[in-house]
Amino acid sequence: MTIQQHPAGESTTATPVAQGAYWRVGGFVFTNTHHGTGPDGALVAPDDCERQLEQALANLGRTLRAAGSAPERVVKIVYYVRDAAELPDHARLAWFVDCWPESSVVELRTLAPGVRVEIEAVATLEAA
Repeated sequence: MTIQQHPAGESTTATPVAQGAYWRVGGFVFTNTHHGTGPDGALVAPDDCERQLEQALANLGRTLRAAGSAPERVVKIVYYVRDAAELPDHARLAWFVDCWPESSVVELRTLAPGVRVEIEAVATLEAA
């Protein structure tokens, strides 16, 4: 089994600082949490779960591509949200068009101020 660690901030310059870290283990990629920060590192739309989720998914997509995977290869995703009632289904449906990975939603009231959602994912390195 091959294990490769890719720390945040290395060679994924399109991904904001403190995001973009991942592990490649065997045929899988395990990402760290991604949140709704733009390329400048600033949180987009504080207290707006939908806009933050859209940005977090875009950030996750960049990390997956840097790892040699892709959004359509996600097999498991975890959403950490301040309030589960705020998590918009339509934003997730728009991103996962050809697949619907297993998912978990965890309410976490200790997210940083203004942060409404963070995500982490497991994806395959090859198409199924």
